[in-house]
Amino acid sequence: AVAVGASTITATSEGKTGTAVVTVSSVTVSSVTVTPATASVSIGQTLQLTATPKDAGANVLAGRAIAWTSSNPAVATVGSDNGVVTAVAAGSATITATSEGKSGTAAITVPLVATALGNDTALAMTAMAVGGDAFYSISIAAGKDSLRVSVFPDSVGRAGNPDIQVRSAPNPQLSPLCAASTAGADACAVRSPAAGVYYITVHASTAFAGGWRVLASAFPLAVDRVDVSPGVVQALGAGGMRALTATPRSTSGYAVANRVI
Repeated sequence: AVAVGASTITATSEGKTGTAVVTVSSVTVSSVTVTPATASVSIGQTLQLTATPKDAGANVLAGRAIAWTSSNPAVATVGSDNGVVTAVAAGSATITATSEGKSGTAAITVPLVATALGNDTALAMTAMAVGGDAFYSISIAAGKDSLRVSVFPDSVGRAGNPDIQVRSAPNPQLSPLCAASTAGADACAVRSPAAGVYYITVHASTAFAGGWRVLASAFPLAVDRVDVSPGVVQALGAGGMRALTATPRSTSGYAVANRVI
Protein backbone atom coordinates (compact mmCIF):
# COMPACT_ATOMS: atom_id res chain seq x y z
CA ALA A 1 0.00 0.00 0.00
CA VAL A 2 1.34 3.36 -1.06
CA ALA A 3 -1.52 5.76 -0.54
CA VAL A 4 -5.18 5.89 0.43
CA GLY A 5 -7.53 4.85 -2.39
CA ALA A 6 -8.60 1.87 -4.53
CA SER A 7 -6.60 -0.08 -7.13
CA THR A 8 -7.37 -3.01 -9.42
CA ILE A 9 -4.77 -5.74 -9.39
CA THR A 10 -4.65 -7.91 -12.56
CA ALA A 11 -3.05 -11.33 -12.87
CA THR A 12 -2.43 -12.76 -16.40
CA SER A 13 -1.52 -16.31 -17.45
CA GLU A 14 -1.52 -17.63 -21.08
CA GLY A 15 -3.79 -14.85 -22.20
CA LYS A 16 -6.25 -15.24 -19.38
CA THR A 17 -6.64 -12.65 -16.61
CA GLY A 18 -8.15 -12.29 -13.21
CA THR A 19 -8.57 -9.16 -11.15
CA ALA A 20 -8.91 -8.09 -7.58
CA VAL A 21 -9.88 -4.68 -6.27
CA VAL A 22 -7.69 -3.55 -3.36
CA THR A 23 -8.83 -0.66 -1.19
CA VAL A 24 -6.27 1.14 0.94
CA SER A 25 -7.82 2.97 3.89
CA SER A 26 -6.22 5.44 6.25
CA VAL A 27 -4.78 4.11 9.52
CA THR A 28 -6.18 6.25 12.32
CA VAL A 29 -4.14 7.80 15.10
CA SER A 30 -4.60 5.88 18.33
CA SER A 31 -2.18 7.78 20.58
CA VAL A 32 0.22 10.71 20.65
CA THR A 33 3.47 10.70 22.61
CA VAL A 34 5.18 13.99 23.50
CA THR A 35 8.88 14.11 24.35
CA PRO A 36 10.27 15.20 26.66
CA ALA A 37 7.28 14.47 28.91
CA THR A 38 8.54 16.82 31.63
CA ALA A 39 10.96 19.72 31.47
CA SER A 40 12.15 22.78 33.36
CA VAL A 41 12.69 25.88 31.23
CA SER A 42 14.17 29.14 32.51
CA ILE A 43 12.37 32.41 31.85
CA GLY A 44 13.15 33.65 28.32
CA GLN A 45 14.49 30.28 27.15
CA THR A 46 12.92 27.93 24.58
CA LEU A 47 12.47 24.17 24.30
CA GLN A 48 11.60 22.05 21.25
CA LEU A 49 8.96 19.40 21.96
CA THR A 50 8.33 16.46 19.61
CA ALA A 51 4.98 14.74 19.10
CA THR A 52 4.79 11.21 17.69
CA PRO A 53 1.40 9.90 16.50
CA LYS A 54 1.01 6.10 16.65
CA ASP A 55 -1.60 3.58 15.52
CA ALA A 56 -3.25 0.94 17.70
CA GLY A 57 -0.21 -1.30 17.24
CA ALA A 58 2.15 1.43 18.46
CA ASN A 59 3.51 1.92 14.95
CA VAL A 60 4.67 5.46 14.18
CA LEU A 61 2.45 7.33 11.73
CA ALA A 62 4.30 9.88 9.62
CA GLY A 63 2.89 12.93 7.93
CA ARG A 64 0.03 13.54 10.34
CA ALA A 65 -1.00 17.09 11.24
CA ILE A 66 -0.33 18.12 14.85
CA ALA A 67 -1.73 21.12 16.72
CA TRP A 68 -0.09 22.47 19.87
CA THR A 69 -1.70 24.36 22.78
CA SER A 70 -0.66 25.60 26.23
CA SER A 71 -2.82 25.39 29.34
CA ASN A 72 -1.17 28.51 30.74
CA PRO A 73 0.24 30.93 28.12
CA ALA A 74 1.06 33.41 30.89
CA VAL A 75 3.73 30.94 32.05
CA ALA A 76 4.73 29.13 28.84
CA THR A 77 3.64 29.61 25.24
CA VAL A 78 3.97 27.09 22.42
CA GLY A 79 4.06 27.45 18.65
CA SER A 80 0.73 26.10 17.39
CA ASP A 81 2.38 24.26 14.50
CA ASN A 82 5.95 23.60 15.63
CA GLY A 83 5.99 22.62 19.33
CA VAL A 84 8.52 25.27 20.36
CA VAL A 85 7.91 26.22 24.01
CA THR A 86 8.91 29.66 25.32
CA ALA A 87 9.08 30.28 29.08
CA VAL A 88 7.39 33.56 30.00
CA ALA A 89 7.01 33.64 33.80
CA ALA A 90 7.49 31.40 36.83
CA GLY A 91 4.88 28.68 37.28
CA SER A 92 3.71 25.55 35.50
CA ALA A 93 1.90 24.75 32.27
CA THR A 94 0.73 21.68 30.40
CA ILE A 95 1.55 21.57 26.69
CA THR A 96 -0.83 19.45 24.60
CA ALA A 97 -0.22 18.00 21.13
CA THR A 98 -3.33 16.84 19.25
CA SER A 99 -3.58 14.77 16.08
CA GLU A 100 -6.85 13.43 14.68
CA GLY A 101 -8.59 13.81 18.02
CA LYS A 102 -5.90 12.06 20.07
CA SER A 103 -3.63 13.99 22.44
CA GLY A 104 -0.42 13.74 24.38
CA THR A 105 0.98 16.15 26.94
CA ALA A 106 4.19 17.50 28.45
CA ALA A 107 4.47 19.12 31.88
CA ILE A 108 6.54 22.32 31.79
CA THR A 109 7.89 24.05 34.90
CA VAL A 110 9.35 27.54 34.80
CA PRO A 111 11.40 27.97 37.99
CA LEU A 112 11.32 31.08 40.11
CA VAL A 113 14.65 32.91 40.31
CA ALA A 114 14.69 34.58 43.71
CA THR A 115 17.19 36.80 45.54
CA ALA A 116 18.08 35.33 48.93
CA LEU A 117 17.44 37.54 51.96
CA GLY A 118 19.29 37.39 55.26
CA ASN A 119 17.20 37.21 58.41
CA ASP A 120 16.25 40.65 59.69
CA THR A 121 18.46 42.37 57.09
CA ALA A 122 16.82 44.98 54.85
CA LEU A 123 17.68 44.81 51.15
CA ALA A 124 17.36 47.74 48.75
CA MET A 125 15.02 47.08 45.81
CA THR A 126 15.64 48.33 42.30
CA ALA A 127 13.18 50.59 40.50
CA MET A 128 10.16 48.78 39.11
CA ALA A 129 7.63 49.63 36.41
CA VAL A 130 3.92 49.27 37.12
CA GLY A 131 2.88 45.62 36.99
CA GLY A 132 6.43 44.37 37.55
CA ASP A 133 7.42 41.67 40.04
CA ALA A 134 10.53 41.01 42.10
CA PHE A 135 11.17 37.70 43.83
CA TYR A 136 13.00 36.99 47.09
CA SER A 137 13.51 34.02 49.37
CA ILE A 138 14.45 33.40 52.98
CA SER A 139 15.44 30.19 54.71
CA ILE A 140 14.36 29.78 58.32
CA ALA A 141 15.07 27.14 60.94
CA ALA A 142 12.60 25.32 63.17
CA GLY A 143 11.30 26.89 66.38
CA LYS A 144 10.17 30.23 65.00
CA ASP A 145 7.07 32.02 66.25
CA SER A 146 6.47 34.02 63.09
CA LEU A 147 7.94 35.23 59.81
CA ARG A 148 7.26 38.91 59.20
CA VAL A 149 7.84 40.38 55.75
CA SER A 150 7.65 44.10 55.00
CA VAL A 151 8.37 46.63 52.26
CA PHE A 152 8.99 50.23 53.19
CA PRO A 153 10.55 53.45 51.83
CA ASP A 154 13.81 54.84 53.14
CA SER A 155 12.29 58.30 53.49
CA VAL A 156 8.90 59.86 54.16
CA GLY A 157 6.86 60.71 51.08
CA ARG A 158 8.62 58.27 48.77
CA ALA A 159 6.28 57.50 45.85
CA GLY A 160 5.26 53.91 45.19
CA ASN A 161 2.84 51.17 46.12
CA PRO A 162 4.52 47.75 46.31
CA ASP A 163 2.38 44.79 47.40
CA ILE A 164 3.75 41.61 48.99
CA GLN A 165 2.86 37.92 49.03
CA VAL A 166 4.60 35.09 50.89
CA ARG A 167 4.49 31.44 49.80
CA SER A 168 6.08 28.17 50.89
CA ALA A 169 6.91 27.09 47.31
CA PRO A 170 8.55 28.82 44.31
CA ASN A 171 5.34 29.13 42.33
CA PRO A 172 3.70 32.58 42.30
CA GLN A 173 0.42 31.03 41.18
CA LEU A 174 -0.07 29.24 44.49
CA SER A 175 -2.26 30.80 47.18
CA PRO A 176 -0.09 32.94 49.49
CA LEU A 177 0.39 32.21 53.17
CA CYS A 178 0.09 35.93 53.81
CA ALA A 179 -0.35 39.02 51.66
CA ALA A 180 -0.62 42.80 52.00
CA SER A 181 -1.72 45.34 49.41
CA THR A 182 -2.45 48.59 51.20
CA ALA A 183 -1.24 51.91 49.83
CA GLY A 184 2.40 52.68 50.59
CA ALA A 185 4.41 50.47 52.93
CA ASP A 186 3.13 46.93 53.53
CA ALA A 187 3.73 44.08 55.97
CA CYS A 188 2.31 40.62 56.60
CA ALA A 189 3.22 37.69 58.85
CA VAL A 190 3.21 33.90 58.65
CA ARG A 191 2.39 32.50 62.08
CA SER A 192 4.25 29.48 63.44
CA PRO A 193 6.13 28.76 60.19
CA ALA A 194 7.66 25.35 59.61
CA ALA A 195 11.37 25.13 58.87
CA GLY A 196 12.17 25.63 55.22
CA VAL A 197 12.47 28.18 52.42
CA TYR A 198 9.80 30.85 51.95
CA TYR A 199 9.30 32.82 48.75
CA ILE A 200 8.33 36.49 48.61
CA THR A 201 6.78 38.29 45.66
CA VAL A 202 6.87 42.09 45.57
CA HIS A 203 4.43 43.42 42.99
CA ALA A 204 4.44 47.03 41.77
CA SER A 205 0.81 48.20 41.84
CA THR A 206 2.25 51.54 40.82
CA ALA A 207 5.70 52.28 39.45
CA PHE A 208 8.36 53.22 41.96
CA ALA A 209 11.94 54.37 41.78
CA GLY A 210 14.79 53.31 44.04
CA GLY A 211 14.59 53.97 47.74
CA TRP A 212 12.36 51.05 48.76
CA ARG A 213 13.51 48.15 50.90
CA VAL A 214 12.32 44.62 51.60
CA LEU A 215 12.83 42.99 55.01
CA ALA A 216 12.11 39.45 56.24
CA SER A 217 12.41 38.67 59.94
CA ALA A 218 11.91 35.27 61.61
CA PHE A 219 11.16 35.69 65.30
CA PRO A 220 12.02 32.91 67.79
CA LEU A 221 9.51 31.24 70.11
CA ALA A 222 10.17 33.36 73.17
CA VAL A 223 7.85 33.38 76.18
CA ASP A 224 5.78 36.56 76.10
CA ARG A 225 3.26 35.66 78.80
CA VAL A 226 2.10 32.77 80.98
CA ASP A 227 -1.56 31.81 81.13
CA VAL A 228 -2.73 30.15 84.36
CA SER A 229 -5.90 28.08 84.36
CA PRO A 230 -8.25 28.38 86.03
CA GLY A 231 -7.72 32.08 86.48
CA VAL A 232 -9.88 32.26 89.56
CA VAL A 233 -10.25 29.65 92.31
CA GLN A 234 -13.21 30.20 94.62
CA ALA A 235 -14.38 28.62 97.87
CA LEU A 236 -11.21 26.63 98.51
CA GLY A 237 -11.39 25.57 102.16
CA ALA A 238 -8.54 25.20 104.62
CA GLY A 239 -6.35 22.28 103.60
CA GLY A 240 -8.07 22.05 100.22
CA MET A 241 -6.16 21.58 97.02
CA ARG A 242 -6.76 22.53 93.43
CA ALA A 243 -4.45 21.84 90.51
CA LEU A 244 -3.50 24.81 88.35
CA THR A 245 -2.07 24.66 84.84
CA ALA A 246 0.49 27.16 83.54
CA THR A 247 0.94 27.60 79.79
CA PRO A 248 3.79 29.77 78.47
CA ARG A 249 2.78 31.56 75.28
CA SER A 250 4.64 33.47 72.58
CA THR A 251 3.85 36.95 71.28
CA SER A 252 1.51 35.38 68.72
CA GLY A 253 -0.31 33.40 71.41
CA TYR A 254 1.13 29.99 70.56
CA ALA A 255 1.90 27.60 73.41
CA VAL A 256 5.66 27.29 73.97
CA ALA A 257 6.52 23.75 75.04
CA ASN A 258 9.35 22.41 77.22
CA ARG A 259 9.83 25.52 79.34
CA VAL A 260 10.64 25.43 83.05
CA ILE A 261 7.82 26.75 85.21
